[in-house]
Amino acid sequence: MRIISALSTLILGLSVPATLHSQSTAPKDGFVSHTEVALDYNYVRSSTAPAPTGQTSAFTINGVSATGAYLWRSHISLVADFSGTHVNGIENTGRSFTLLTSTVGGRYTFRSIKRFLPFAQVLAGEAHAMGSVYPSTVASSGGADSVAIIVGGGVDHPLNHVVSLRLGAAYLYTGLPNVTTSHQSDLRADGGLVIHFGGR
Repeated sequence: MRIISALSTLILGLSVPATLHSQSTAPKDGFVSHTEVALDYNYVRSSTAPAPTGQTSAFTINGVSATGAYLWRSHISLVADFSGTHVNGIENTGRSFTLLTSTVGGRYTFRSIKRFLPFAQVLAGEAHAMGSVYPSTVASSGGADSVAIIVGGGVDHPLNHVVSLRLGAAYLYTGLPNVTTSHQSDLRADGGLVIHFGGR
């Protein structure tokens, strides 16, 4: 009986730490935050404003975006994105240009890879442009509003339960008036940090 009691004590002594270890690591492996806020640097290759020749030309604008997301279902999040980009000179004309977008929509996150979380999202809302040529003459300046649609995705790399690194790319559509087509197809690339709150 003493031998059985000693073996039982030994088995319990070995199994309890293992159980505690599995309980401590499980939340780390399966942790999913329900709310997040991201701050990103934005690089936009845009054709929003017309060149002095009357032809729309591509140029680069830079800025930042702030994004908030709430986990609605296991893979689906509700997203709000606010961005502001600016350039001091367009095609050596000396004109400044600022593009602001406010969009909301949905995101689908793929959770099959533990160290990387790819996602795809579709957002829609409003674009506001300032400091360029609207609507049709190169001698006047002003501002304009239009619809904005963002279709893209990216990947998050969790550093811990609180912080992740993010890289993304998206197609940005705007319908701002200019001297040519009055719609723009821009490329937006971004990267930054994501802060997570809460968990499931």
